[in-house]
Amino acid sequence: MKAGNGTEEACRVTIGGHDDFVAWLKTRHLFVKDKTTGRRELELVTYPDFIKAYKTLEVNGKYLWMEHPYDGLAKIVHNLESNVRNQASALEARTTRAVVTDEAVRAEVGTAMLTPVCDGHSVKFFMVTKNGKLRELIEVDGMAMNRRDRVLVVNEAKLSPSDKDIDEIKAKESMVRCWLMDAAKDPDRYATQPACVKDQLLGIEWKVHIVLSGDNFAAEIEEECDNNGIFVVRHNGLGYSKGLSLRNREMETETLILASISQR
Repeated sequence: MKAGNGTEEACRVTIGGHDDFVAWLKTRHLFVKDKTTGRRELELVTYPDFIKAYKTLEVNGKYLWMEHPYDGLAKIVHNLESNVRNQASALEARTTRAVVTDEAVRAEVGTAMLTPVCDGHSVKFFMVTKNGKLRELIEVDGMAMNRRDRVLVVNEAKLSPSDKDIDEIKAKESMVRCWLMDAAKDPDRYATQPACVKDQLLGIEWKVHIVLSGDNFAAEIEEECDNNGIFVVRHNGLGYSKGLSLRNREMETETLILASISQR
């Protein structure tokens, strides 16, 4: 059978007869494996087949291999979870970099240039407890800054932003502001991950702005973002803001009207 470290280990099972075999096999898979190739060649599901295979194992250069039905499930789940994390991390970095390159965002926040924090990846904010442990307060999907202009842009990245995401980014804005004020007063009690981000943030009275970014915005979500003072950034290889998107739609409408007039 498979050992905990991924190698094979020998095990001994005592089977008293047909009934024992059937009961035992309900929670196991049993195969014949080739000693040279290590390949599974035959699954044993009946007692007579098992006895026949068992008697000829040595002569045929085979051995028995036992598996639990869920032996591979943990690995599959781990791979799925890793894929989800990788997808989320990629979206966060991709949209934060779009925020940096978006001219409309820079005009909105009042700076000519933005630099991604932590290369556009997520940042965690902590408070240091009395026993020296870190208590996580908030995680933001990405940030961009301009230290000279004291501009800090917080990005919340979602594939298809919703009402809930609007509430979350508003709450994160408040928590980031509070962390910055409290950390300025008592730096030793606050920390970030990566740790270097803390040094970049301290010593400046930041003007904090929030951005909700994603790939698919419903019209009503855009409108609600606008009502809440949240700037919208999509990402399709290049960043572009709500304002530019609206202007593009206006130009499309004008083109359609002109085409309709020309047809008349």
